[in-house]
Amino acid sequence: MGEVIEKAVSWAVSIANDNSHGYDQAHRDGPDYDCSSLVCWAYYNAGLNTRPGYTPATGTMYDVLISAGFIDITSQINLSDGSGLIRGDVLLKPGSHTEMYIGSGQLVAASQNEHGGVTGGQTGDQTGNEIHVHGYYNFPWKYVLRYQEEITPEGVYLVRWIPG
Repeated sequence: MGEVIEKAVSWAVSIANDNSHGYDQAHRDGPDYDCSSLVCWAYYNAGLNTRPGYTPATGTMYDVLISAGFIDITSQINLSDGSGLIRGDVLLKPGSHTEMYIGSGQLVAASQNEHGGVTGGQTGDQTGNEIHVHGYYNFPWKYVLRYQEEITPEGVYLVRWIPG
């Protein structure tokens, strides 16, 4: 696994495991996050331009991620059971929701605040499930985006572009 993907996944999981971070769309750039800001900040903190002057919402993040080096691999994934997913893949339903696959059948997600809503509530995770790791499910997802990164024999990280 490449350095960028590992940094992004590790950051997102650490946010999920730290109850000082909760869910809030109105305050989505830390310490609280919503679904798209969690994914975009994770890859931004790993060194990608997934916040091009703003933090995209689910309706605009497809194009932002493609511009940052992700490719659309939706046709290669069985969305009903998640087979074909690898660590770091981004699952997206534009205008609705996004989560990150972290391996072993698990996703990391920012889901809702302590009131079951998207704004308001207290800063931080009041329920332990505002931002959390859970098993795979089909939201249903429309896209699966994968960052292409490989390590050369010299240990240099490269972005590999696959036309499509």
